[in-house]
Amino acid sequence: MKIGKCELAVRAMMLIVIAGLCLMIAGAAMADKSKPVVVRGKDVIAPKVGEAVDVAPFGEFRSWNNGKDIGVLWEDTREIFKVAVKFADKSAMPDPANVKLQYWKTAWPQERVPRDAVLGSGNWGWIEAGDWYNGKWRDADVDVVVNGDKWTYTFRPINKSEYDDLDKFDATYRTTLKLRILFPEKAPEIAALNTFTDSTWQQTSAIVGWGGTANSSEQIWDGKAEVYNGYLAAVRPLAGSKVNMKDGGNWSSTVKDTTDGVVIDYWYAKPVSMHSFDETVVTVRAKQHNFSFAGREVADGKRIFIRDYGVLLKPVKDATTYADAEAAYQKAQKTVYQKVAELPEQKLERAWSDMPQKGRIYMPVAVE
Repeated sequence: MKIGKCELAVRAMMLIVIAGLCLMIAGAAMADKSKPVVVRGKDVIAPKVGEAVDVAPFGEFRSWNNGKDIGVLWEDTREIFKVAVKFADKSAMPDPANVKLQYWKTAWPQERVPRDAVLGSGNWGWIEAGDWYNGKWRDADVDVVVNGDKWTYTFRPINKSEYDDLDKFDATYRTTLKLRILFPEKAPEIAALNTFTDSTWQQTSAIVGWGGTANSSEQIWDGKAEVYNGYLAAVRPLAGSKVNMKDGGNWSSTVKDTTDGVVIDYWYAKPVSMHSFDETVVTVRAKQHNFSFAGREVADGKRIFIRDYGVLLKPVKDATTYADAEAAYQKAQKTVYQKVAELPEQKLERAWSDMPQKGRIYMPVAVE
């Protein structure tokens, strides 16, 4: 088989691009230089309705400065309002005046997404959210309260001393991807590190039904549920269900010519900010299909119809059946994807004729 010069050039260009990406990824990985650390027990706070969400369990505990610090790294930016640290040994506690609470400074606060406004036309996607590697550690202007073996930090307005030029932005939170407590010497053993946003805990239940497409063949829906930015409280079969529950909230289910499902009880975060990354995601991992849904949507009384998978998600008080959802879908206005699929195969002649005739236009050939 012969390879033309053009194809060789394309392959060479692809190799160059891949090599460049590999170098970028390797350089970024080296730039962070953090190491995982253990926080004894992580001290996960049991959720209570209306209380602030601790997002530390949804990040990674890390150290960046040869064991002199301990902090949390998140995949997405978090708006931290309060930090609490509990020491394993009260006698080993340093002087709070010699300890710094720092956050990773990137584009925020000079460039920020409004917490209370919807940004249309894709504007949000063009605002820099920051990353793990391009930035610097910034000392936070805080108040600290010492109570026995526990310190509690709250943030002063960011324009008080950190950025006094931001006269109209007095946030008492810090938006960041990383946050740490920096000690003058080796960090003492930490029993718990909690980082709170202004989102609050709520609890709800969702019916997860499957088998809507099991008309001609058997489907195996053995699986489990996972919750990110939240906690799984319980999983139980529907009334009259043939689902068999197993240890750890797992289940087994086989359906044909019928539907079945489970009820998932879970804790979810209710953010104050319209663009918060605290939103809870519930994931069902099953042998037949995997899918995820926003935990707050079901809590708000919405149904989620995943027709291709034969799945219907709904609140526990919703009496809608899969057949009802299918009937409503058939009556609903067609989606853009459906309309495109119904169009005839595109041809050059049709594409060419669809382009409007252009008149005379000015074509600049030089800079004025």
